[in-house]
Amino acid sequence: MSQRAVGSPAAERHWGRYGFLVADLFTALAMLFLVANTVGHVLPPTPTPTPIAVALTPTPTATPGICGLDPQPLQLPPFTASDPAGLRAQVADAESAFAVQVHDALGDYAETTAGLAEVSGGSFFGSADVADGESLAQGAIDGLNLLAGQHFIFTADRTIYQPFWDGDIGSDQVRLIVFFYAVASGSACGT
Repeated sequence: MSQRAVGSPAAERHWGRYGFLVADLFTALAMLFLVANTVGHVLPPTPTPTPIAVALTPTPTATPGICGLDPQPLQLPPFTASDPAGLRAQVADAESAFAVQVHDALGDYAETTAGLAEVSGGSFFGSADVADGESLAQGAIDGLNLLAGQHFIFTADRTIYQPFWDGDIGSDQVRLIVFFYAVASGSACGT
């Protein structure tokens, strides 16, 4: 292989004596595109907000504090579901009907918040079908979540639900045990 040197006759034939003009032309075009792409629009200055003097006087109020769960739960008699098959299948109408039953039964506790709800469902075949009782309980929990959406006793973020099977209740019944939050005024939790 032969190598061509910069000053060789082959290089001169190719670029001639004017090769530097081609290089200068490419440099000028590169600068032209660089300048054209860096020129932008000037944004108007952002206005400076004028401060407004406002005197705030804090008003001390007693904020109820959560002191854990009340050790004495509310144990209600079993609810007889109007549509136990619908609760098991998690049908919206059955869940809504169960929510109405619970709302009516817990009306006196509307100002409290549930921390833990143990929900037990009965099953068709007694202890032979624990999953059936738990599926009834899960449908009832979905109904309680409807009450949480209405901000009635149960909450979506602070109430824990646990489904159970209960062999001592009928196949169309749901037992509800509710542990409410113990609340104290201010920051002191009493004993």
